[in-house]
Amino acid sequence: MKRSVVTGLILRGLLMGCGQSDVEKAREHAVNACRDYGYDGDNEGTGSADSTTPDTSEDLAGYARDIGPVADEAALAARLDLRWDRLANALSDVQRLLKHASTSQDVTLPQEQRDAAQAQVEQLAPAALVRTVNQECRKATV
Repeated sequence: MKRSVVTGLILRGLLMGCGQSDVEKAREHAVNACRDYGYDGDNEGTGSADSTTPDTSEDLAGYARDIGPVADEAALAARLDLRWDRLANALSDVQRLLKHASTSQDVTLPQEQRDAAQAQVEQLAPAALVRTVNQECRKATV
């Protein structure tokens, strides 16, 4: 009996010592999401590795598609540790914002639909979203 308890404790200690905790894994996912988003700490506020402003509906739609895996990475971090929930929500909102911005710039759509999409963009508060992502990425990378 004593031997099985000691063996169990040793195995448990080895498993805990070798594997990463959920908190560590979550932070790693958060850091990856921030890096993929384009956050580098020195260039806050851009959210993108390149500094060009997308002009066309196609550009914006492409950015919305590209940020999907970034938002998924942040969501994985949030599933492992709720401290990253704010980052995951903000990146999901950035993706929604880009989709609405794409629609608002699409000249092939009726003006009413474009105006509704622009209203959604404004409701999502782009500056506040960028600020939130930057704050959460700063927290992840410190």
